Amino acid sequence: MDSLLTRGYLFILLMIFSYLNLRTLGKCAQLSQRFKNIAYYPNFWETVVVRNREIPAGFVKLAITLGCKHLHLEGCTISVIKDSDYVIHKLPKDNQVKTLNLREYEASCDGLMIACRNLEKVSLSSLDFSKGQGIIFWIIAIVAIYENQTILA
Repeated sequence: MDSLLTRGYLFILLMIFSYLNLRTLGKCAQLSQRFKNIAYYPNFWETVVVRNREIPAGFVKLAITLGCKHLHLEGCTISVIKDSDYVIHKLPKDNQVKTLNLREYEASCDGLMIACRNLEKVSLSSLDFSKGQGIIFWIIAIVAIYENQTILA
């Protein structure tokens, strides 16, 4: 009977957490180990949409590590607040990201694009290639097209 109550309790928590946004899920994950396990449930992280914000690099790594398939960082800047945030070059190479939206992205994202090897759809419109990082974007775009992936400008 106890395990039935526990499963019912976890099901109710999953249902409640499914209504929370990513920021609130992150705050709940800090409350207890049980809440962290529920907040990091992969279905909650399948699609991550952040617009016009400065986001910590650690958040991007967490989302990708938890199984993010659709990563939309439109108009965002990835910030490095402390040494542990230098993680973009340490992203898991076996990730599941299939869609990457970097429209109006405010920083270099070479490491992010290189780490996402299963991309099917990439959006790069409004990126400023005049800062010297554009060459790598174009190389990645050509390779992606060659491999029958979709690049949206």
